[in-house]
Amino acid sequence: MNIDGKIYIYGSVENGIKLIDYVEILKGENKREILKIFKKKYENDFIKSVRILLKHKSQYPAAILLSSGIDVLAKHYTENISGDDIRKKYIKFFKEYFKDLEEFGTDFYYKFRCSLVHSNSSVIDFTLDKEISKFDTQHDRKVINLNWLLGELQKIFNQYMKELESDDDLYGKFINVEKALYIDNQNL
Repeated sequence: MNIDGKIYIYGSVENGIKLIDYVEILKGENKREILKIFKKKYENDFIKSVRILLKHKSQYPAAILLSSGIDVLAKHYTENISGDDIRKKYIKFFKEYFKDLEEFGTDFYYKFRCSLVHSNSSVIDFTLDKEISKFDTQHDRKVINLNWLLGELQKIFNQYMKELESDDDLYGKFINVEKALYIDNQNL
């Protein structure tokens, strides 16, 4: 985002990170700082934003952001730099981390993620209704509680961040994606 002629990857003049500064941090490979910045950006872009949308009962944009938040994690987890075979990589990540829904991985990809992003609709309904605690498949309908999905995404994100700290292979994939996004694509 452009603020006063300077490009920030998140935040504001007072508490943001300028793109030029993040690129230098990536080049220096300061793992702790990189993870701290990624965490703050992800939480601001997805977790906090979805929470605000759900508070105002804006379910459709919240569902799109939740789906995008899963996409971002799947991209980093699978080192999907080129964008090849997004479906397989998304489903691999989904089945690995969303254990309560792993059997719906393919359905979730097509009927929730793709239909929201590409068709402005969803075959999987979503709700904030407390009577549906997480995912309901009764009455020949699939309904997911977005508050539950947000909570799951928060847990999964925290788990993923811990794994990045200790798993060098996983961190290698993550950092390759960050460098592709912020260093290799600077001239876009």
